[in-house]
Amino acid sequence: MTNKSALVIGSASMIGSNFIIDSASTTCIGGAILARGAHCRVGIRFAPGVQGLLAATFMITDSSSNGPHLVALHGRGR
Repeated sequence: MTNKSALVIGSASMIGSNFIIDSASTTCIGGAILARGAHCRVGIRFAPGVQGLLAATFMITDSSSNGPHLVALHGRGR
């Protein structure tokens, strides 16, 4: 995510299961302030608990007027 004006990250969360936010590689954390043009990173791991087609949604909130931001995630558990 790259911003064009100062931005405050509210929260990052997973809606659903089988995907995990990897805290070791995530820099978009609640309360972080991103200066204009700065970016942050979210690491997400697929960790299926069952077989078959699986889905979840990653959600991040921030101080922008067009949030929250949602990302659909899909994977196949084997």
